[in-house]
Amino acid sequence: MKELDIKEFYEKGYLQELNRLFLHPLGLVLTIKLNKETGKLELDKILDYRDQEVKFAKEGLDKQRYKNIKKEWEDRAILRQKALGFIIQPIE
Repeated sequence: MKELDIKEFYEKGYLQELNRLFLHPLGLVLTIKLNKETGKLELDKILDYRDQEVKFAKEGLDKQRYKNIKKEWEDRAILRQKALGFIIQPIE
């Protein structure tokens, strides 16, 4: 199994959309940080805002990242439906 670099995870829009679509509505935020020793981005922590509402600042959302993930979701949905019979795995 390959490992996805955190820089790509961020730049392609996975982090934005994971936060926007799943974590923010639950009051959580996944953050990344720059490791000063290696110069690489790393997963940092999950912030807990469950006692308040959380959202991106207006300038924090990137439309191109949104479009990247939307396209990938649509493409992969077709493949998953064909191969597995579902897009999101049901809990039985």
